[in-house]
Amino acid sequence: IPSFEYELVELNRYRVEDLVRYGDALSFILLVDRIQNREELKVLKDLPQEYLEKITLKIPEGMSKLIRDVITVLLERLEVPPEEIVAVTEYVEKREDRTMFDGFVAAVLEDRQLAREEERAEAYREKLESARMLKEDGVPVEVIARSLKLSVEELLSLKVSGFGENAGK
Repeated sequence: IPSFEYELVELNRYRVEDLVRYGDALSFILLVDRIQNREELKVLKDLPQEYLEKITLKIPEGMSKLIRDVITVLLERLEVPPEEIVAVTEYVEKREDRTMFDGFVAAVLEDRQLAREEERAEAYREKLESARMLKEDGVPVEVIARSLKLSVEELLSLKVSGFGENAGK
């Protein structure tokens, strides 16, 4: 019967610089595992090029598939698109040049920024729709503006039947 010892690694105790200092594939896996959301993906972009080159040299041939699988699972939990995951794993395996990895990180950050902008736009549209319904129910424009944190001008510009007629009420 095999006998194993497990060592608990408290990842939060290590800074990114500490993990980079190790310069091996395990440190890279731990770095990727620290990423909890898409905003934190910028950590990967800021890694020193020497570190990335060093880890690709130190990955034993038999371990590259395991490392690729681990990186894939960690990035999938962030809902990173499959083609972007492939770009990262190929970089780690040194099949692609650095520009693809940089492009991946930039694309993910840009996607996240676009998602935030779309969320804000949707929230604003919902506010305007609420304002329309309140106005149609006879709620004064000033009350709607104050409640929904919209300007009276925004409310007056809405195309709702009767919206401009009683603006001061």
